[in-house]
Amino acid sequence: MEDINNTPQQPSLEPHNEIVSEAAATTQPMIIVETERGFAHYAGIGFLTVLAVLTFFVPGISVVYLVSQLVDINAPAAWIFSAIFSLILWIGFKLKIQGIVKATAIYLAFCSVILCILFIIYFMTDTGNIFGNISDMLFGKSV
Repeated sequence: MEDINNTPQQPSLEPHNEIVSEAAATTQPMIIVETERGFAHYAGIGFLTVLAVLTFFVPGISVVYLVSQLVDINAPAAWIFSAIFSLILWIGFKLKIQGIVKATAIYLAFCSVILCILFIIYFMTDTGNIFGNISDMLFGKSV
């Protein structure tokens, strides 16, 4: 490096204060505005949670409903047996299919198929209100 008089200069090892001060001057604090969530947000999350739980337990609920057509089952036993059966079925999917995400996705697809079968039974036959009977069984009303 040379100056105006053509005299060689040593490069400076000191940090360039001009660059650092310009970078510090251009940064501004970020302003984050959080809006308060309303009732609809929390009601939607609650609704999706209930749908997820019911979808997970559809195979167990279906089997317990079929058994309840033969034998009288009270509401707590129906919930317990449907949960146990659904959990055992999911563990079976998990052991058969490698990967928890893939096994859960295939299990939920299986649950959706069973739910579609229940809808087909509901609309194509004259057996009555199958979903009403299932809710009566789960909530303790006489079937």
